[in-house]
Amino acid sequence: MSALVISLALLLHAAPPIDPEALREQLDELVPARLQATGIPGVVVSVVQDDRVLLVGGWGWADLERGEAMDGERTVVRVASISKTFTATAIAQLEAEGRLSIDDPVNEHLPAVALPERFEPPVTLRHLLSHTAGIINNNVGRVSRTPPSDGLAAFLGETMPPQVRPPGRVVLYSNHGNALAGLVVEQVGGTPFAEHVERSLLEPLGMDHSSFELRPELEDALATGYVVDEHGRRVPYEYLYFRTVPASTLHTTAADMARFMIMHLEGGRFEGRTVLHPEAHRRMRRTQAVIHPALPSYHYAFLHGTTAGHRSRSHGGSVPAFLSRVVLLDEAGVGIFVAQNGLGPSLHAELVDAIVERFLPPAALRQVVAAGDGRPEDPEALVGRFDHASKHDTPAFTRGLARLLEPPLRVELDDEGFLRVDGERFVRTGDRVFERVREAKEPEVVVFVADADGVVRWVHRGASSAERMPWHRARWIEGGLLGAVLLVLGVGALGGRRRPRLVTLAARLALVGSVVPLLYAAWVDAGQEAYLRPLRFGMPGWLPVLRMAVPLGAGLGWVAAWRERGASHRLRVALLVAVAATALPLWELSWRPPEPGLVSVPSEAERE
Repeated sequence: MSALVISLALLLHAAPPIDPEALREQLDELVPARLQATGIPGVVVSVVQDDRVLLVGGWGWADLERGEAMDGERTVVRVASISKTFTATAIAQLEAEGRLSIDDPVNEHLPAVALPERFEPPVTLRHLLSHTAGIINNNVGRVSRTPPSDGLAAFLGETMPPQVRPPGRVVLYSNHGNALAGLVVEQVGGTPFAEHVERSLLEPLGMDHSSFELRPELEDALATGYVVDEHGRRVPYEYLYFRTVPASTLHTTAADMARFMIMHLEGGRFEGRTVLHPEAHRRMRRTQAVIHPALPSYHYAFLHGTTAGHRSRSHGGSVPAFLSRVVLLDEAGVGIFVAQNGLGPSLHAELVDAIVERFLPPAALRQVVAAGDGRPEDPEALVGRFDHASKHDTPAFTRGLARLLEPPLRVELDDEGFLRVDGERFVRTGDRVFERVREAKEPEVVVFVADADGVVRWVHRGASSAERMPWHRARWIEGGLLGAVLLVLGVGALGGRRRPRLVTLAARLALVGSVVPLLYAAWVDAGQEAYLRPLRFGMPGWLPVLRMAVPLGAGLGWVAAWRERGASHRLRVALLVAVAATALPLWELSWRPPEPGLVSVPSEAERE
């Protein structure tokens, strides 16, 4: 009886069959006009419904200089973070084979290295795939202009960003976190990650033009990426290598992505062959919120939310210079993939929405149903300033200043007693659950979560998180103190007859060691596209050496103060400079997370 009810429910929600000719006509009319308007060179699209490929097509240019057109069957594109869904699918395959569980602590499957355990409970594969492990993102050294020579284990062993929050508390999008899940695939599968996915997923699906490695035949068919500037000029973007391979490096075609989507829509089967065990498919499709059920959440790497008002599993990708998106609308049995070879307007997202709105039953505008009168029941517990759970993707010496300049998330009450988050009104729809008041098909939800002491510490808006700022992290306090420190050091660095020379030297050293690296970072990054900023490729060796001038200056300041203990005015000057010079490294240390990397696990012989 229950199976009959489920079947009837699916029939009631199923979309009518999409006419492939009507779909082609829509895109033939829409895409060329949008390419012309946006300056994006080209687009590839594939659309499937149930087990049918409705469309595989390309519009515009894969390479402007060579006059090569986009071709949905043959043109290779980079899909960046969509790679994460393949890593998650590989995890689900191994889980179906009984070789691991998504709720296993990740360190159980890393025999030679381990993620340092800083909190309880331990980090699991579920945390890694849902971006809730509390691991920060760090892009410094993640990209390279030449193929990396070290393997995934060696790279993560040196660069794995630290865990800075307990797992399951906040959403911290982490490329390294997904890459660590890929290392588990490598360890459990017994072969390098790219080879394992090739054998277990790409080959069974017939994805012959897809790989996590840039093979020569794929490189020949790879579209050129372009940056579309404010004047509409299309500038070619160099190929950059990403070392977080499982999270970032899939090369594929629209036709191959159609096969991947059909497998995920058809219970894990493709062309009569089981690629993903039915139980693993059910686990991936059935959402499980880690933070709160009212929020969209990543589950097996797919973001479970809505697309144009319809429930969906989706993921986007952004890599120089490609933007892409894959959307699975399970209830309608529809999958859509779009990729563009230009950084600029998000044409890929626009096309996905246009297809959904044209061919799926209309989604009604959301009617926000307020709980009570919509006002918060405990407003005093909610209002305040919250620090965004930053990706921390800047170098260590710029992190404190970058966070200081980033505006906090503001939670306030308006004159009528309604909640405002960053100036926008939200009404209460549940227990510390609020929804934005607007006419839209997509819900925008804010959820407040208290800590063990009952203090509302976290606020989650959609798939992002923020943490309540302690009083001493207020921008005006930290900014004021930093300004005062720099003023004291600046005046001290000017020197003068009434100032000890050692004090002047101490002030100059502290200023040079702190200010010059920041000026260098601003200079080398100025005018560069995000992925071409030099510090993303790693820091030059002289920078850490120069930074040592700050503690050296602080030490000299205290020596000067000790030497001037008998002269009151000179002593006060020396103490001011010493305290100011000491404050700089202390302030930076307060922002600096633990050291990156994995720790080595002793072998059995070493333990004996």
